[in-house]
Amino acid sequence: MKKLFVFFFALLCALPHLGFSDSSKTIQDFFGNDHEKFVDYHWLAPREIFDQWSNGSRFMASFLLVTYQRKHVANPIFESFKDYVGDTPLSWNHKLNYRHILFQSYQKEFWPFLNEYEVRTNAEGNLLVYHKNYNFIVGTFEKDGQFDVLNYDQLGQINIDLWKKVHYDPWAGHMFVKAYIEKESMRKTKFNYPGNADDFYFKFKNDVNQKTRVGSLNVVVLPGFKNASVVFTYNGHSRPISKNAEHAIVSWSKETVTFDVKYEYDPRLLWMDKNGVLHLEMTEDDFFNR
Repeated sequence: MKKLFVFFFALLCALPHLGFSDSSKTIQDFFGNDHEKFVDYHWLAPREIFDQWSNGSRFMASFLLVTYQRKHVANPIFESFKDYVGDTPLSWNHKLNYRHILFQSYQKEFWPFLNEYEVRTNAEGNLLVYHKNYNFIVGTFEKDGQFDVLNYDQLGQINIDLWKKVHYDPWAGHMFVKAYIEKESMRKTKFNYPGNADDFYFKFKNDVNQKTRVGSLNVVVLPGFKNASVVFTYNGHSRPISKNAEHAIVSWSKETVTFDVKYEYDPRLLWMDKNGVLHLEMTEDDFFNR
């Protein structure tokens, strides 16, 4: 009796565990029947790193290069940009720049060894990977599309490290190798969108019919603020908008002084689309009344 039990146990181990295999529908359902979610999940196309906790993709800044007539200031040793804000500049150039970075870690590749295998669907709708010539089952796929060994890993012959890179795209209907992109410059896609800080089109959050308005970013000295600040101005109303400021004196003489100023903005509050339209992530009511 004991020998019979051992025999059936060994036979069970040698058979494919089809109960653990998944179907195309299971994979598609896991991603809400959305192919783009499948691609994003596996980092197979450029995507953002941007949510309420982290940001590696959106960077909003403005750059001001301004020259003033030199004047006597209260503390010449610590002469700064703040001493001149409000004076009429000899020259003024205030530009916006929205930098958008997308990341892609992997790409689809079709390595030659995959040509020896094919994906079949059994009577229960499960996906099974067969060797074309010898007709044995080597594995299936998990609900996220990654290859999963069924039974041949027990022989100690299958290259697990290789096969774990294999995935199945049920929308495209093919297997592929999820290959890491080694070159860092190839993993990043960078866009820079310039704009005019003194006059631009923008939209409030939830604007009806996506109405486009005209606003400006103005540099002012606010009592109680450490540095000269940027305010967002629209229809006679202004709100502080800049987050950080870096001021540097480019050159000065007895007659003139030139400042190079960089302001940074929270991209969750202010960002720019590819058409050069700014998006202020607050409602019109919030802007005027809070």
